[in-house]
Order: sequence, then structure tokens, then C-alpha cells
Amino acid sequence: CGLLSVRPDQRWARVQFASYGDGIAPVSGDINLAEAFPWAGGLLLEERAPVVVYRLTDLPPEAAADRFVWEHMGVRSNLAVPVFVGTEVPYVIVIHWVHQEWHIPDLYIPRLRVLGDVAVSALQRKEAADRAARQSARVAAAVDLAGIGFSEWTVGTGPPYVDARM
Repeated sequence: CGLLSVRPDQRWARVQFASYGDGIAPVSGDINLAEAFPWAGGLLLEERAPVVVYRLTDLPPEAAADRFVWEHMGVRSNLAVPVFVGTEVPYVIVIHWVHQEWHIPDLYIPRLRVLGDVAVSALQRKEAADRAARQSARVAAAVDLAGIGFSEWTVGTGPPYVDARM
């Protein structure tokens, strides 16, 4: 199972996070899955619909490229659910069954959507914290380079911050 990230232009999707069972080869994050799975990608990113494949033999003829890749990967059943942020689909949750075909219950889809919302919220919070830390480091480096003191105070929030040079 994994979380795929999708570029805004929807022409590139890659594995961002994944968990693999014993003996299952990992999928490189350098592979463009939007190209490898054009049929599924169209459903997920253009129609914004989940892709449920109980058996590869049930796939329509237009899914031949997808079927070829799934067969090469040893996939027997597939569930892919788009994760929405506003109107965009920046992530997709994917689960593959490789040891046997699986009749995926319909209730998995709304549950995976909730899981996707939680995961994306956590990712966005982490990315925001990382951006803030980088910005703080840049400001600190600029202050050090300039050799000036630094203070900050927001009225009503307590005592001001004043560095040692002030």
C-alpha cells in the first residue's frame, strides 16, 4: 500500500510513502506512475473516481497498458482512491493485493478517503513547519551576517524577545 503524490499538472505521479509485504519489490519514487497507468490515471485524476480492480481479467481493453504493468508487478487486485485538497487531487492512496485476488468491499473507499484526509493534513502541517524552520534559519543567518541585534515584540503577548547583541 502507498501514498502517491501527484504534481499539479497531473502528468507525474510517484510513490511518496509505501509499505511493502515480505518479498514484494519496492516501486522507485523515480518512476512516473501517471505514464505507467494511463487508464487508471485518467479515472483518478480526470474523472476523480476511485479505481477498483477485483481481477485483472475484468479490465477493459483500453486498460491494456495498466494491466501489463500490474501483471509485471504481480498485482492480482487493486484499489486506488484519489485524495482531494479543495478541487485538486494531489495524492492517491493505493492498495495492491499480490497473493490472491480480493473482492474489495465498497466501505473501504470512504474509509480510505478519511485516512487520506488525515494523512494529507499531517503532511501539510509538517511541510509548513519545515518551511517555517527554513525561513527562521535564513533570518538568523542574515542577522548574524549583518552583525546586528534582533528583537521582536507583539503587543499583548508577553515580554519582547531580545537577543544578546541588543
